[in-house]
Amino acid sequence: MKVMEMRDEWGVDHIKPGTRPDRSPGPGEVLVKMQAASVNYRDLVVTQRGYGRHSGELPLVPLSDGAGTVTETGLGVTRVKTGDLVCPAFAQSWISGPLREEYRPGMLGGPLDGVMQEHMVLPPGAP
Repeated sequence: MKVMEMRDEWGVDHIKPGTRPDRSPGPGEVLVKMQAASVNYRDLVVTQRGYGRHSGELPLVPLSDGAGTVTETGLGVTRVKTGDLVCPAFAQSWISGPLREEYRPGMLGGPLDGVMQEHMVLPPGAP
């Protein structure tokens, strides 16, 4: 599948087209065809590795906000169905309350790969 990624160095100028293996959703996961993305200030900070280790490692697919259509669901998924328009949760494990350090490893666009990809497999409850 096609992606935009930073591979060799950090910085907006180093975001280039790339490819990643196609994936299918596992139990409780969904496959989303991404159709839109937005750039936030946080995304610019991440491209400069401005959050240190919380920015993630290269290669990294940038951007934390986007929207797309569910194209496939894994076993046991009931919250969404094929054809639903969804917006992945930026912080995959942050459901409510104040932001805590334990939520940082689950953020899209750094340290997790972000939405600048043709398709995303998302965990339960993420879209």
